[in-house]
Amino acid sequence: MAPAASPASPAPFGDGYPNPGDPCLRLGENSTTADGLEDSAFLVACPTAEAAPALAGRAFSIGLPGEAGHLVVSVSLILFAFSTLVGWSFYGETGITFLLGTRAVLPYRLLWIAFAYLGAIGRLHLVWDVADTLNGLMALPNLIGVLGSIPLLRALLGEFFARER
Repeated sequence: MAPAASPASPAPFGDGYPNPGDPCLRLGENSTTADGLEDSAFLVACPTAEAAPALAGRAFSIGLPGEAGHLVVSVSLILFAFSTLVGWSFYGETGITFLLGTRAVLPYRLLWIAFAYLGAIGRLHLVWDVADTLNGLMALPNLIGVLGSIPLLRALLGEFFARER
C-alpha cells in the first residue's frame, strides 16, 4: 500500500479541512507507518462539513448501545443551536436597548428573525465566514474600551501603591 499524501493542513482550524476528494490521514499515519496500517485505522482528517455530524454520531455509537450515539449527537446539536439562538438574541437585544433605547427593540427583533432565517437556509461555509467575521469585529469595541481605560487603571494602580508605602 502506497503512503497517502498529506493534505496541506489536516487541522480543523487555520486553513480548514482539505477539499473533498483530497487524500486523508489515518491515526498515526505518516510516510513510515502508512504501509503497516490496516484499512480499519481511524480516520482523523478531512471530513466534509456535511459528513462531520454523521462521523460524530458513528463515534458515539461505538461506545453507546444501538442508535443512541446518533440520538445523542442529534439532540445535543439541536439543544446547542437553540440555546445559542436564544442567548445571542437576548444579549443583542440587551445591548441594543442600552445603546439606542427601547424603541430600537422591534427593528432589532425583525432583523434578528431575518438573519436567523438566512443563516438557516444559507450555504454553510458562507454562514460560518459571516459569523466568524462578526465575532472578530466584536473585539474592536472591547479593545477600544480597554485602551481607553488605561489612564484610569494607571491612576488606580498609583493610588494603590501609594497607600502601601
